[in-house]
Amino acid sequence: MGPARISTVVESSRSSTHREATRRGPAGTAPSSSAVERGIRCRNDSARLPGECRPRPSRRSTAPSRGRRAPDRRAQVVAHQAYLPCVRTFRYAAAVALAAAGGGVATRRSVATWYPALRKPSWTPPAQAFGPVWTALYAQMAYSAQRVAGTSDPGRRRALALWWLQLGLNAAWTPVFFGARRAGTGAVVICALLPAVAATAAASARVDRKAGLLYAPYLAWSTYAAALNLEIWRRNRS
Repeated sequence: MGPARISTVVESSRSSTHREATRRGPAGTAPSSSAVERGIRCRNDSARLPGECRPRPSRRSTAPSRGRRAPDRRAQVVAHQAYLPCVRTFRYAAAVALAAAGGGVATRRSVATWYPALRKPSWTPPAQAFGPVWTALYAQMAYSAQRVAGTSDPGRRRALALWWLQLGLNAAWTPVFFGARRAGTGAVVICALLPAVAATAAASARVDRKAGLLYAPYLAWSTYAAALNLEIWRRNRS
């Protein structure tokens, strides 16, 4: 083997040893995975800085996908439409329940003490009948409002506005008559309630016929209660 051949073999051995040392790192240790990845990124990055690799821009878009939001919006709309009838039903039921609870508190003492001592006509119903009758009427009242609110008729707003008006007068009569024990003022309130109930029934019937007919028992009982209120006031005004 000549001197030129020996020199070539030595240089090749030195290059191989240098590459091996570079791969294994300092002290002959194996290179870490991060170092290998860094070397790969550096080889792939043609515009890297000396001794440093520039981060490659991500190909994933950060812009929101319109196609992914569309199903969520549709689901929200469907859930909202299904939730609205429940809200309407609860709203009117809660209103009549509040009116009934206020009436119960107002009549608790007067029914047992003041009311039995009044001079009343012979056609006066027993005191135990007021609770069940008003409970049924309140339920019909809430159901009628729910039917009207569930329609798309433009007249429903007027019907519901009248519904709230008559409910306010209804809730005011019991505290005035039984709570304050003022039969005369109670007669004024209940006489104002009658046309409000009639107007509510008429406006509701234009939107939903069945909703309007549900006020017939309520109107009949309110008329009877107004007559009884007036007669009690007449007999006991002295």
